[in-house]
Amino acid sequence: MNAYLTAAQVQLLKKSFRLLNAQAYSDYFYKNLFERHPEVRPIFPADIEELKLKLMSVFELVMFSFEEKQEGQFALQEPLIVPLRHLGRTHEEKGVLPAHYQIANGLMLETLEHALAAEHTIEIQQAWHLALAHLTFAMLNKSVQIPDRMKNDSGTTFREAFGHVLRKIKGYTR
Repeated sequence: MNAYLTAAQVQLLKKSFRLLNAQAYSDYFYKNLFERHPEVRPIFPADIEELKLKLMSVFELVMFSFEEKQEGQFALQEPLIVPLRHLGRTHEEKGVLPAHYQIANGLMLETLEHALAAEHTIEIQQAWHLALAHLTFAMLNKSVQIPDRMKNDSGTTFREAFGHVLRKIKGYTR
């Protein structure tokens, strides 16, 4: 991923995420996803309450996990890349296509604008756009090697899979 975030954009990610009502955000996102793209509904389980929590957990983790790679240039911290690729692989196994990420990212940005209302700015939108590009790139990057222990551990929950990463992430605090 060549497009870096600035320090100001990283701060906007954190600030704007803190303003979100996670339940309202995920409700709005999935409602619009299924209304506008009913063809993706079969990919999801009937009960999506757990997925709503996972969606917001991933966002929280990503929004608070950018580090400075070079002066003034921020990207996702390395300990996050393999688990995100593993998550992408899990999505692929369930039938999620690369084109679905574009659909989801567009709806996520629209949902952000709706959720933040008067607090929404073009600068926040641009920061989230870049953050989602980093997230998507990590999830789709087939050059990332997933350790066999992760490949074979289908019973691991999302929180367990990312738990060890949270402890390694520098500066991850709400």
